[in-house]
Amino acid sequence: MASSNTQYYVTESDVSRMMAQSGLPEQFRNIFTRDYVSIKRDIASGGQDLNQLTADVELLKVRVTSVESDILSVNSRLDVIDIDIDGIEVRLDLIEIDLPQLRSDFDAHVADRITHGVAGFIIGTDDYCTEILGGSVLRASAVANFPTTGISVVTTPNAAGLAYSQADAATWVATLNELKNDFNDLIVDYNNLIGRFNSSLATERTAKQRSS
Repeated sequence: MASSNTQYYVTESDVSRMMAQSGLPEQFRNIFTRDYVSIKRDIASGGQDLNQLTADVELLKVRVTSVESDILSVNSRLDVIDIDIDGIEVRLDLIEIDLPQLRSDFDAHVADRITHGVAGFIIGTDDYCTEILGGSVLRASAVANFPTTGISVVTTPNAAGLAYSQADAATWVATLNELKNDFNDLIVDYNNLIGRFNSSLATERTAKQRSS
């Protein structure tokens, strides 16, 4: 709060008395008295303004002191940042040195055709065979071998004689019946073989060795 002005100023009555004793013309005394009162009021008002200005300046001094403290803190942080930046610059310099070598090693790896024992393009676990390019495939499931057939024609028919013989005809019928039975057995074996072959194809498709 601004302090009050305690300075004493001569009153208008005092000035009027002194001017009356001076012997000056009345009009001059009245004008002078009015001017004095006006000037006194301006001075009093100016004193109050000065007190307020002083208080404002004190408040500004406090704020400036706070700002100076903040600036010192910021400067301290900037010093730390400068140190960190120097460290980063050192690391960037190292990266700039290592990066060309890393690029060279990467290009060499991409162009490599014999790494890890491969011969040709290096493949991964998801690279399966195609019609024009081989790749990594899963092992197909086991399919048991189909046994060889034991079918054979053992009946020997008699040769035809000059005259009809029922005994000879009986051997021919027995041979025909055996051939019929053996043929039917061969059809069963053929169908079993086809089933085993289809099973082998299915396991290859599951292993992604063959297109579906």
